[in-house]
Amino acid sequence: MDNPHFPRVTIALARKTMTPERFAEEMEARGRKPSGLVLPEFDPVKHVARVPLAQLMQPFSDWRVVPVIDWGFSKAHASICLIRQGINDPSPTVILADEIVFERAGHETIIRAVSQKLNQFPRSMWACVVVDPEGGAGDKADKFMENRAASIFFRQKHGIRVVFERDKARRGIMSTMDLVRRLLKTADGVQRFWISAECAALPSSQRGGRGTLPAIQAYKLEEIGSTGTYKDKAKDDNKNTHAIDCLRMLCICAPTKIHRPDGGMYSFLYVPQLKPQVPSRSGKWR
Repeated sequence: MDNPHFPRVTIALARKTMTPERFAEEMEARGRKPSGLVLPEFDPVKHVARVPLAQLMQPFSDWRVVPVIDWGFSKAHASICLIRQGINDPSPTVILADEIVFERAGHETIIRAVSQKLNQFPRSMWACVVVDPEGGAGDKADKFMENRAASIFFRQKHGIRVVFERDKARRGIMSTMDLVRRLLKTADGVQRFWISAECAALPSSQRGGRGTLPAIQAYKLEEIGSTGTYKDKAKDDNKNTHAIDCLRMLCICAPTKIHRPDGGMYSFLYVPQLKPQVPSRSGKWR
């Protein structure tokens, strides 16, 4: 921070997009007692809202619905996301409209449940389905069985693609978590992520549940012993992981595999604003 050659734009961008805790540690080299949370930027007061879904589900809407499936071993998760990005928006807006948690469900059950949710939206809003690139993982010989089954089903029944990121280098947990952070705390001050109130009211969203709302507030880094210090590595507890992975997979695939209505891709680029920018009142749910 005292280096006169360090770009002011980089400092300004970091101040806008990092929590005070991260900014003090990474930019000012000042230690603060860490919370251990992977996504401390999340604020349920700000990020849970009553979303007028019926208003967004109009003909020629530029919102797109993207179901995301994490096959999740025995605890699969599916998030029904809405995504939109205006031509001048530096990053997309994402609404978690609905979700399903599964307990020891087969891939056919998961696929059909997601299909029923997709049918609640107009066909013109369907974009694609994002799936876990590892399939159901485990020790079975065919790790991509679920993805192939999903691809065939959604292509035949809905006429849409199933996509996933094959390159392991592009889907590291902590590196791609920054894309989720860019939705939670943006450089231009415009909020771009909401969990709908209907989704927040689901039984899975209550304390101790496996929904995104409790998961994002409980998803922690691995603690080193009981020292109160943490590794730069998320704890895989097979509970909170799957809901967060759905958000990550959406953000990973959005710039390269999900098409906007105008044919372009969704981007996570920022134009740093050194002066405060006041968002338009009318632009909240555009």
